[in-house]
Amino acid sequence: MIKPLNGGSFFKYAMHLELTSRCTLACPACPRTWFADKFNMPFPKQDLDLDTLSYFLDCNTGQTVDTLFLCGNHGDPIYYPRLFELIDRFRSTKKFIIVTNGSFQTPNFWNTLANKLTNNDSIVFSIDGLEHNNHLYRKNSNWQSLMTGLDIMLASNVPVTWKTLVFSYNQHEIQAIKEFAVGKGCSFSAMLSSRFSDDSFVPESQYVDSSRLYSKYESVELTPRCQSQEYISADGYYWPCCMISSYFTLHKTVLWKQRNNWAIAGKKLDALRPILSNWQQGVINDPNNAHDVCKMECKSNQNTHTRLLT
Repeated sequence: MIKPLNGGSFFKYAMHLELTSRCTLACPACPRTWFADKFNMPFPKQDLDLDTLSYFLDCNTGQTVDTLFLCGNHGDPIYYPRLFELIDRFRSTKKFIIVTNGSFQTPNFWNTLANKLTNNDSIVFSIDGLEHNNHLYRKNSNWQSLMTGLDIMLASNVPVTWKTLVFSYNQHEIQAIKEFAVGKGCSFSAMLSSRFSDDSFVPESQYVDSSRLYSKYESVELTPRCQSQEYISADGYYWPCCMISSYFTLHKTVLWKQRNNWAIAGKKLDALRPILSNWQQGVINDPNNAHDVCKMECKSNQNTHTRLLT
């Protein structure tokens, strides 16, 4: 299962939700940025329908979901118009982990969010530098509004983590970033990546998560993690994981051709879990013909989804 980055307790069953495709940033490796560049138009605005989600989770399997992991694949959960309503609706039965870039929300928003979350929830701020360089990858981010949100959440009883991805521009500043984050009261996590898009962001080789790189010509032993990475997209589909559902990979898979089978509208999680199991079994039975994303994300010797910098 997904583990809270702040080192909090494990949970039984987490569901990854992408609430919206809305975002104020233009990170180079984000599929929404890729879409805008390729098609010369903004990525479509999509918001997960809350009533559809409620119906989908109102079943035996849905009741075992004890944590909603709110993290964007194309968007950011703090821009979801019904975020507070979603928290209120599931507050009595589920915990929340929110991952956000933290920019361009108001003090009123952050105070309301702090009041709705508890110390059983957590929030992760994705900040890849300090004031002078966080915006280099997190393009369009706003440091002042980000720090406002961070400070308000730190003043609450909600556990707060500062997560930094290692890039060429920050690889020699990780200790300084950590000291700043911990000095403010955050837990801190530095993570290695293998996805940069722009070569100028690629750090020295020891700071690249090479375990996730894949060559089409190598034979790979796979251990699919679909049952612990399952994901609901903002347009209302239940996919094996967020990585395979990215816009630039999904349309090259049989998943897209069979997308009606994966739509959550009018269905229960009980009904779609067997479809996910069949997909996972197919990867196990024929790993050499599995999708490239599976070969990058589900190698048997790959212990973590994103490697911590040690």
